[in-house]
Amino acid sequence: MYPVESTDAYFLLAERAGDIVRFGWTKPAADDYLDVSVDSEITGMYVHPSAADSGVGSRLYDRLERLVREQDSSSIGLWSSLNAVSFYERQGYARVTQQALEYPNGIEVAVVEMQKRFD
Repeated sequence: MYPVESTDAYFLLAERAGDIVRFGWTKPAADDYLDVSVDSEITGMYVHPSAADSGVGSRLYDRLERLVREQDSSSIGLWSSLNAVSFYERQGYARVTQQALEYPNGIEVAVVEMQKRFD
């Protein structure tokens, strides 16, 4: 799990029948781990498999993007798991590059860096 260490992060959580079905967070100032220059970032966004294809991911994303836009951001970046790339492409993101995310236990996971510019 990623720590939410930034004091300016926006964290959203949704429950259904007492179970967490989605959560995500964004920051109005992007960290320097992204290769592309963007104003803000979505640091994490997760939907429980039981809630997949129910629209909760899109609603979560919409709220995160709205929070970023309210901060006058002109662009947003993120690292996407391979299975979520098409979701972000449908939200208007473009692929930048492929990265390897290394967890503290040494396991590496392929991710795609993506960006979206607001008009």
